[in-house]
Amino acid sequence: MAEQAKRAWLEDLSSANRQFVLPITRPFARLTIALMQVLKLGVPHVESSKLLHNMLAWNMKYFFTPQANLLVMRHFHLGTEILLFIADNAGVEIETTPLRPQRLD
Repeated sequence: MAEQAKRAWLEDLSSANRQFVLPITRPFARLTIALMQVLKLGVPHVESSKLLHNMLAWNMKYFFTPQANLLVMRHFHLGTEILLFIADNAGVEIETTPLRPQRLD
């Protein structure tokens, strides 16, 4: 694992917010996920990827630490590299949409 990513991960894991705020907010987050799954059962063909991306970007901007943002951005870049590798070596034509965000917006 890259040294910068390891350092960011350890700093993020040792934050006071993770220790005190996460246990309080986790049940609400899980309830929200459950409600969204029930909603999707009732309306299965609704795609809200734009809403999801906007909501994630807003949360990353105001609630994530810089270390967590670094790890999320790194995740997108590494995922894109893996998908491109698979597309290049699959033996069939695959259309990809690389995700290499440079900033939260």
